[in-house]
Amino acid sequence: MGARGIGMLSLFVTVLGPHAMAGPMETATARWDLGAGDACETEGAVELGRALPDWEAALSRRHAGDGHAAVLEGGRAVLRNGSPIRLGDAFTIYVRLRAEHPSWEGGILRLELADGSPVVRIQGLAPTAEDGASVVFEVLDGNGAWQVANLPLTPIRTGIWHDLVFEVDGGSITVYAEGLTKECAVLPTPVAPLEVAQLVLGGGRAEEAPFKGTVDHVVCWDRALSDKEVRVLGARSNEEEIALAEAHVTRLAPVAAFDPERPRYHALAPAGRMGDPNGPVYHQGKSHLMYQFFPYWGSEKQEIPGWGHMVSSDFVHWEHWPIAIMPEPGTYDYAACASGACAIDDKGVPTIVYTSVPPQAQSIATSQDGMRTWTKHPGNPLVHQPALEGVTDGFRDPFVWREADGWYMIVGTAIDKVGGAVTLHHSKDLRGWTYLHPLCVGEDPDCMMWECPNFFPLGDKYVLIVSPLLHSSASTRGDVIYSIGDYVDHRFIPGSWHRLDFGGHVNYYAPNSYADDRDRRLLWGCIGVGSLLGKRWHGAQTLLRELTLRPDGRLGIAPMRELEELRGKHWHYENLELSSLGMPLPDGIAGAFLEIRARFDLGTAGSAGLDVRCTPNGDDTIAIRYDADLGNLRAGGCAGAFNLLESEDTLDLRVFLDGRILEVYANGRAPITMQHHLGPDDTGFRLVAEGGRATVRSLDVWEMGSIW
Repeated sequence: MGARGIGMLSLFVTVLGPHAMAGPMETATARWDLGAGDACETEGAVELGRALPDWEAALSRRHAGDGHAAVLEGGRAVLRNGSPIRLGDAFTIYVRLRAEHPSWEGGILRLELADGSPVVRIQGLAPTAEDGASVVFEVLDGNGAWQVANLPLTPIRTGIWHDLVFEVDGGSITVYAEGLTKECAVLPTPVAPLEVAQLVLGGGRAEEAPFKGTVDHVVCWDRALSDKEVRVLGARSNEEEIALAEAHVTRLAPVAAFDPERPRYHALAPAGRMGDPNGPVYHQGKSHLMYQFFPYWGSEKQEIPGWGHMVSSDFVHWEHWPIAIMPEPGTYDYAACASGACAIDDKGVPTIVYTSVPPQAQSIATSQDGMRTWTKHPGNPLVHQPALEGVTDGFRDPFVWREADGWYMIVGTAIDKVGGAVTLHHSKDLRGWTYLHPLCVGEDPDCMMWECPNFFPLGDKYVLIVSPLLHSSASTRGDVIYSIGDYVDHRFIPGSWHRLDFGGHVNYYAPNSYADDRDRRLLWGCIGVGSLLGKRWHGAQTLLRELTLRPDGRLGIAPMRELEELRGKHWHYENLELSSLGMPLPDGIAGAFLEIRARFDLGTAGSAGLDVRCTPNGDDTIAIRYDADLGNLRAGGCAGAFNLLESEDTLDLRVFLDGRILEVYANGRAPITMQHHLGPDDTGFRLVAEGGRATVRSLDVWEMGSIW
């Protein structure tokens, strides 16, 4: 341990009078602001009164701090009170802190009597073979025995500010994190009255491992706080949660960018996990993509989604904008800001409509600064699940559009033992909503829900896209399906249902669409690609696709033409004769970031296509084939029914290789999205015909640039 010394520090210790005001901070018995002025004793690496950076200082003041904090790097500080703090058998301790060690190991703080005897201890424990890491609260009961309550570290994170409340109320201990109850323990004997003379920050005993982190302030009450007061202490605003998430992502982005297999021309988050596309909208000359964003992916709190945001002026080159919304602890959306839509209301105000959880309900947020920052509506949540006979618990993923008489919204749900469903709601202003009836109900009892519904006009028809959850699926997800039908009296009359992408639910899910300034219907889709493995990124979006209505009653699906701007070095060949032996590409062309377009005349061959991402020894590859005899199209392990039409005399394959992502488009109507795990050196490919001879009428290969 370092030398011991006494110094004048910016320390403020106040013993306050009776609770005269309603707010919890105004009724505190004692409060230590670790940056205002008295004497204390320090030992080892500790600094009191350090000024926090601007944004952290602002958050400190929001939580009744003064923008200064104690920084503990293995040392400790003893802060003596001017007069004893008297605590009865009910009291509350609130500490705002940030740990820098993943196990939170070490003594965090102690309350001690005048003789240095501890009566309250808060410390972190490293994980053992039996238990995970935890924060431990200990208090002496009336018999002089230590009583313990553990706070598992699952709900809290290293490097993030946390508001922890420890409450003793007669015969019980309750521990809260961010305003939510996390642990309770029963005291066999009530706590005896205490007279606290000093607060010790850091290790209180020589045998304790030193706590490493920052403590903003500590507050004490001589009573148990109400649930509402605890929620006030732990509540964090949308802006605060965004600032914390942005800081976390900034630290991880360089690690994520270093992965050589990270895609270059697919949309993805700077770090963390990108999920469902949310709220795509075209506004004031810009295309906006928001998305389910898990900034803490790979950490203890990886499953808490907000909305990421990226923007483009040309549909090709994109930039990341600030996170739009994040869950706020202790509120109606503390578990998730789940999927939804974005619309520009009748006053020109961009409006997010999203599912807040729990329970699943629909809420909104608006922007007044060109969609850079968002404010949640004070009346959230605005739309609750209607009392529909047989409706199941799921009620999420709103999609909105405008008609002559106002706004309409569909929300995904299901009717028990009947099938997936979408409910239809109406509003004059995107705020006050009235439930009408189901827009459409499926007829598949195996389906437990339709997620992420999309509904829009295309030509003289309407299209409904849904992402089903199935009882029979091991992962519960089913393949995304669509139906083209009619919209009559605000009800959808579906035609036949078709798979939207042959990649299947493992590779492709939760698509979302919007119209641009030319009234093109554009579609994003979620790819579950990536790997943690220390690379700190996961998930991406498909290429932006344009949907059209074909004469055969199916969807035309092709990448946006603007994507051609990313094309670089180009190779072109014509009339290449293929046999079952296969043909390596001329000039040794290879790569992991390419666009390939090949037009095949099948001739006598039963199947034809390409092998891509071939290993140097040729033992492994991704085979892309159209099999005329079987009537299917496949890429790797993904396949779907496909045949050339009478009007089609060639097989036209467009293949996009982008790191770990592969997309295939056949004849402008059959896409396959997939991910793979071949290495960065596996970049060869060849043309293949099987069961006869085929001709490649034309072959074009382009190196592809980056969208960033």
